[in-house]
Amino acid sequence: MLPSAFDNDHVTRHIENMLKKAKSRDTKLLLDFCQNALHDTNFSKLLKCIFGNSPYLSKILLENLDLAKNIYENGLEDTYQQICHDVKKIETSETISRFEKKLRIAKKQISLIIAIADLTQKWTLEKVMTRWSQFADLCLETALGYLCSRPDIISWQVDNNKENPEKGIFILGLGKLGGFELNYSSDIDIIILYDEAFFLNNNVSERQKLILQSILVKLTKLLVKILNDHTVDGYVFRTDLRLRPDPSSMPLALSSKRALDYYFSVGQNWERAAMIKARACAGNKKKGRQFLKKLSPYIWREYLDFWTIRDTHAMKRQITAHHRLNDLKMAGHNIKLGRGGIREIEFFIQTEQLIWGGKNARLRSRKTCRALKICAEHQIIPHEKCQKLMTAYRFLRILEHRLQMINDLQTHKIPVQPKNIEHISTFMGYHTKEDFEKDLLYHLHCVEENYTGLFEEKYPLSFSGNLVFTGVEHDPETTKTLMTMGFDNPNTIQSRVRIWHHGRFEATKTVKSRQILTELIPILLDEMSKTARPDLAFINFDKFIQNITNGEYFFALLYENPNKLQMLIQIMGSAPRLAMHLTEHIEMFEALIEDDKKVSLYNRHDFVSDLNMRLHKVNDFEDQIQVILQWKREQKFLIGSKYLQAKTSIFQTCRAYTHVADAVLKTVQMLVEDEFEKSFGHVNPHNSDRLMILGYGKLGAKEMTPTSDLDLVFVVPDYTTHDKTSGPKIISAEQYYRRLSKKIISILTQEGSQGKIYNIDMRLRPFGESGPALSKYSAYLLYQNKSAWTWEHMALAKMRIITGSKHQKAHLRKNIQEILSQKRDKAKMAEDILTLKKKIHNHYPVSSDIAQKLWKIKHISGGLLDLEFIIGFFTLLYAH
Repeated sequence: MLPSAFDNDHVTRHIENMLKKAKSRDTKLLLDFCQNALHDTNFSKLLKCIFGNSPYLSKILLENLDLAKNIYENGLEDTYQQICHDVKKIETSETISRFEKKLRIAKKQISLIIAIADLTQKWTLEKVMTRWSQFADLCLETALGYLCSRPDIISWQVDNNKENPEKGIFILGLGKLGGFELNYSSDIDIIILYDEAFFLNNNVSERQKLILQSILVKLTKLLVKILNDHTVDGYVFRTDLRLRPDPSSMPLALSSKRALDYYFSVGQNWERAAMIKARACAGNKKKGRQFLKKLSPYIWREYLDFWTIRDTHAMKRQITAHHRLNDLKMAGHNIKLGRGGIREIEFFIQTEQLIWGGKNARLRSRKTCRALKICAEHQIIPHEKCQKLMTAYRFLRILEHRLQMINDLQTHKIPVQPKNIEHISTFMGYHTKEDFEKDLLYHLHCVEENYTGLFEEKYPLSFSGNLVFTGVEHDPETTKTLMTMGFDNPNTIQSRVRIWHHGRFEATKTVKSRQILTELIPILLDEMSKTARPDLAFINFDKFIQNITNGEYFFALLYENPNKLQMLIQIMGSAPRLAMHLTEHIEMFEALIEDDKKVSLYNRHDFVSDLNMRLHKVNDFEDQIQVILQWKREQKFLIGSKYLQAKTSIFQTCRAYTHVADAVLKTVQMLVEDEFEKSFGHVNPHNSDRLMILGYGKLGAKEMTPTSDLDLVFVVPDYTTHDKTSGPKIISAEQYYRRLSKKIISILTQEGSQGKIYNIDMRLRPFGESGPALSKYSAYLLYQNKSAWTWEHMALAKMRIITGSKHQKAHLRKNIQEILSQKRDKAKMAEDILTLKKKIHNHYPVSSDIAQKLWKIKHISGGLLDLEFIIGFFTLLYAH
């Protein structure tokens, strides 16, 4: 049953080296062993298999001929047990470097023993994995005992049990270590916990607790260093602590109480799945078992609601379209994390265990195949499906072992180069790589078909591939999927999603909110991928949910309302200003949800009445101003969102922005006049004439954009120096109108905690910046008739009267009509306009860089300003 040698030249060279080494040792017994082994048919085949396939095992064998002799004479099991016995007997008085060296030598020897047992099939796959796991347990136990017995390395500044500190510590093994399923190059996933009460008396200070924690953290770092560091002698086990509670913020070693608090408050479903395999593997195992017993209600829930089940199914979401089942390729495929791989089998059974294991304790097995078999016995999965998954699991685990045996690399990928594919085919016992490929793809397809059948999607998704956000490391297939979807920073996205799951935001504090969010994530990412900038959409959504308080309500609302979800994500990825606004003002989302019931964008009266209705709810003047600011911000946001959804045309949108500005101006003037009436009364109380606000530019033309300033001119009724107000405080008409206009401008432009209502530009008033802020009615008309420049009449053509009495508006419109309808000199007008255009061009130069130039759509030649000049020119030329 042994695989053939792939490289016969290596076989020849290594046999020669073996004999040379035996001769150089000057011991007849070793040389006799080598010669006998080469003449023994079975052992000779074994040597050829190792020398012809695995440089790593070949090196170990040549360096440990005594070990090979021992295996040959005493068998695999006895030799394995002898090395384990030797590890247990390592003296604690050894220097740390000597201690590390002995562990590393033992690891290499164990590697050779287990590999031989595996290749010869003297041990089953299950026994191979169990022996690896038991040796890892032994190394953890030995290293922990060594450190705890060396006060010169670890100083135990604690109240109690300084002599036996290891009795207050326990190590949990998770993943393959916990399930007795370790492989040749596996990381060992561990959590190091300690019993605080074992070391400290009651009522100790927080400082003493922190000191204890720092001691245990130091111990943990040294333990990892002993096992993990690569030296000239290799390494013992790569050690991973990232499955501990919230690894980005929690210390390397935790008190058992703190760990329990974490799991029962913010523990996630993928952590429940990880804890299925957890077992006490070193330290005080009794305390470890007690801890897991306390944790049992968190792992195994008797009753699961809808969202818990959905979250369980979604914790490692692999969305794969069924029509893509046939495009699996062998070369380069990751048999652990890729489609149809080992991780999918493990997740498949863990999902079923989490759903059903609360009510049936038999389903709580740590071992993958055992759990599959029990699920089939209880008719949770069909026997045929169980058998196929178990067969695929064994095939893929054996393949994983062969890949790692070659060079002791932590790899799970099929090679890409044809020669290397032939090598692994041979090492798997196949005569041709075509036969190997056929079997491999069969098993991958089998796993994927059963795995994808685990999910029934409410939402049709527009992509296929992995979306895995469980665990602590980035899933390579998820990275590939996110990049295919258009995301530039897939690792950032994976890290942030894990932070969401750790409940650090108010929105994700509750279990249910995290469950719904887990289900939403593929849908959210799918919608983000359809926006102009997917990464920006994600960043903005990440900021947004940090300000959400009721996550359950918000996430459920999105889940049940796909159109609202699409709208929100479209804003996040395609409209940065709206997204920023929404992120800073979460209450806008409520307005967005209820928007359909609110004002019509086509009716300016709706805006005014809606604003007045808001104002009736408050009485204080300052509060009313805040209401106006909030209302204006809300309306601008809603108008922008409707345009983004293509519910309105550009012209309707611009007009709606203008309606908002009109409503604000009219309301602010009315409020200020009412306030002034209490103190000053009116100027000419029997006359309805009042301060007029004239809108120019985009405001006048009803063409406002989200960022438009208000181009305003204030015109007041004609008055004499004798005119005064009629109220309790009497002031002149000039003082009244000056204070009134100043107060209106102050309200509109005052910078508060939430910004200002509008920016105002008053440079279009008569005589521009050098002219007075207010114009009397007659003076305004005189200026327009006698002194205004051509460009000022172009601006006047867009002027609109925002506030004033009916009489004032009618009279001013008539006079402006006459001014604009004068016959004009075409050549002079063209010269005036070109002169103005040149001045503006000098003031707003356009870059010669074509990439920048194209976006200057207002000032570029042929842009909006030129268009407005053309329209203004013909308007004035032919108005008569």
